[in-house]
Amino acid sequence: MANLDILYDLLQIAMITGAITTLFVQKIKCSTFLNSKCQIVIVSLFLSMVFGVLFTLTFSNFPLIYALWVGLFTFVGAEAIYTAVKKTLNLKTFTSVTENTTTTDEEGDG
Repeated sequence: MANLDILYDLLQIAMITGAITTLFVQKIKCSTFLNSKCQIVIVSLFLSMVFGVLFTLTFSNFPLIYALWVGLFTFVGAEAIYTAVKKTLNLKTFTSVTENTTTTDEEGDG
């Protein structure tokens, strides 16, 4: 059985690094040395992998293999992956789990 909590955490990290990477790619696209879409895709892949791996290794305790997955998720688009996974696997957010726990506890106290 797959550990969906780890996947959820990796996708959250990838969403953050995706925002950072997008900003850098937009700045680089404005420069004059990138002439083709192919060059932009290569630069985007490189930046996604670098930022994804470094961000994951710096701010989490995940091993390198998970950091590489974050880099790939960042490049592909973590938000789209997260939405698809959430719909398919019916993931619950931390807020909804906390609200359900609080509601259950309050009903039991009554």
